[in-house]
Amino acid sequence: MAKEISQEYTKIEYRIRPVTRWYVSRFHQQTDGGGAEAKGEFDSAQVAYEVGYALCKAEHDALGWPPGDERIQYPRQPDENMAAFVAWLSNRTPEELFQAEDPKAFWADIVYKAQRCAGAA
Repeated sequence: MAKEISQEYTKIEYRIRPVTRWYVSRFHQQTDGGGAEAKGEFDSAQVAYEVGYALCKAEHDALGWPPGDERIQYPRQPDENMAAFVAWLSNRTPEELFQAEDPKAFWADIVYKAQRCAGAA
């Protein structure tokens, strides 16, 4: 039996929101080309870093290359403040980003948060 739709609604809205995910990928270069492959998708920047580091370390050890060899590049530690800012920003709706009551103050706050994350404020 089909669900009855109420005629009492005054508004119905469907929204699409971005979700912050962290991807681990592996890039390789050879004399005749190169390529990339996805290694996983994670909810946390820290977990993605740990997985990426472990995969890189295992491959480094298996290759037998010396420590510090520039042919293999380990992932960089994610900036926790920037990760938090990206998560915060990605959870804003289009209305919040583009139709704020006081757009100048709203965007000034975003710039302030980004500067704090970058260590500039």
